[in-house]
Amino acid sequence: MALMILTYRYRIKDATSGKRLAALARAVNRVWNYCGEIQETSRRHNKPWPSAFDLIKLTTGSSTLLGLHSDTVNAVCRQFAVSRDAAKRRPRWRGKKSLGWIPFAAARAIKIDGDTVIYLKRHYRFWNSRAVDGKIKCGSFAQDARGRWYLNVQLEVVEKQDCGASEVGIDLGLRSLATLSDGRKIENPKQFQKYEAALATAQRARNKKRAQTIHAKIANARKDFLHKQSMALVQENKLIVVGNVKATTLPYRTQRKSALDASWARSDVHRSRRAIEFRKLFCVWCTQRARRHESFANKRMGLRWLWCST
Repeated sequence: MALMILTYRYRIKDATSGKRLAALARAVNRVWNYCGEIQETSRRHNKPWPSAFDLIKLTTGSSTLLGLHSDTVNAVCRQFAVSRDAAKRRPRWRGKKSLGWIPFAAARAIKIDGDTVIYLKRHYRFWNSRAVDGKIKCGSFAQDARGRWYLNVQLEVVEKQDCGASEVGIDLGLRSLATLSDGRKIENPKQFQKYEAALATAQRARNKKRAQTIHAKIANARKDFLHKQSMALVQENKLIVVGNVKATTLPYRTQRKSALDASWARSDVHRSRRAIEFRKLFCVWCTQRARRHESFANKRMGLRWLWCST
């Protein structure tokens, strides 16, 4: 029985618990900045960069003083080392303007009981939008730009094997979000254009809170639409071929704005994730070959392939 890792996200009821989570986030920032200070000290003295193991050893025992779980401190040290190695420099300091973030590296840091998550003997209620139907590996509490808190958990769940029998090529566009090789079209909902006038009014009035709300509404509507369309395509087909296009390569600025509203990159991410979940073959071709994918089935030009096991 094959297993896979999925991330579930739940909205925390933070009307009363938000202040406590914000205090924990400030403690996490102290750990992060301490790792940055150790990094700067090593650089000034021409010493090797401290590894995640070194940072964990240096922060041993600090969880009690900071009011954090030891797994949270360890997760912060590991993430600091990963971010530093990826950027080849010290990551930015975390301060008042940084969004709240409280990671935990193991399932023992939390306990989920119905619609309540227990962290350090404190109860945080959340909207239980979907059942936690797998083994918890790790996760975090995270804050968005509007100050709302979410619980993110990575679960180990059983892979789905219900592959469809069809094959389809997808040509991404601007007027129509996508044109399928079987003649169907997915219309572009143009979420940004729907709220553009309201967003301009809020920005002229310098109503920052209202502008943030409209931006979040646009992003959520776009994400919901792409999730539904990608799920439908993956359930119907065993082979999906998508045009490899980018908004930044378009010649005119107006086209780029429409392409960003269509969110081509996010749609590819959703399809890739659904393909992995349903064990589908998913690949990327150039736009000219998307509709004629049958004749190029054997020419794998170094692009990503995810094979269906059934």
